[in-house]
Amino acid sequence: MLKRGYIQSNADHTLFFKYATGKVAILIVYVDDIMITGDDITEIVDLKKYLAQEFEVKDLGQLKYFL
Repeated sequence: MLKRGYIQSNADHTLFFKYATGKVAILIVYVDDIMITGDDITEIVDLKKYLAQEFEVKDLGQLKYFL
C-alpha cells in the first residue's frame, strides 16, 4: 500500500489512507476482511482492481454493519 501512495496510520497499523486532489480513499484490514471507503471513487475502483490482481478477493458490496 505504501508503494501506491497510501499512508499508514500511527494509531492503527491496519489503517491506510491516501489524499489526492482534495479527496480521500481509506482502507482498513481486519483479519481476512478489507473495508474500503472514501470520496475518491476513481481511486477506490483502481484499488479494487489492484487488490484483485494481487489476491483472491470477493467484493461483498456496500457495508451493512460494522462492529
